Amino acid sequence: SGKGIAAALYAMKLQAPFELLGKSAPGPKGMLVEMNDVISERIERNYFITAVVGVVDFQERKLVLARAGHNHPLHFCARTGRATWLNPNGVGIGMKTNPGFEGLLEEMRIPLETGDVLVFYTDGIPEAMNPKSEPFGYKRLEGALAAASQLPAEGIKKELLKSLESFRQGEDFSDDVTLVVAKII
Repeated sequence: SGKGIAAALYAMKLQAPFELLGKSAPGPKGMLVEMNDVISERIERNYFITAVVGVVDFQERKLVLARAGHNHPLHFCARTGRATWLNPNGVGIGMKTNPGFEGLLEEMRIPLETGDVLVFYTDGIPEAMNPKSEPFGYKRLEGALAAASQLPAEGIKKELLKSLESFRQGEDFSDDVTLVVAKII
């Protein structure tokens, strides 16, 4: 939560625990539960951390996903040509202790097919404003993804950022912008 140096420092502090838990935790939900156990006693009262953890099982062709209050990932299904927001329940890390935290966390399984696209992002993207103070929003993100979905992952990322830049018309971002695009081949 928050912006600026304090939020950036928390993000840096969390990188190592996330990497360690990613190797030992029993799936995305388990990873977030363990991270909450570690962090909830060490984080300042007014702060919380959002995260989304997804694991792609290439043999079973599925995504296993859990979300701790972070923006909903976007899944473009190549077969149907439709984008769907992945919305498992979850609250930010540090907002509740266990068992309350774990009880609010949901893990989803999403089948994946060749050509499907997954988009993970921070809120700086949908909250980016144009000169008329209109937000880029979620519908524009969906539309830009659908228009670029036939490209490779790097091309999709470039097109999404190009669409965002064109919309902003030079306006500054009010929050950080992170974008991860994965395409199933």
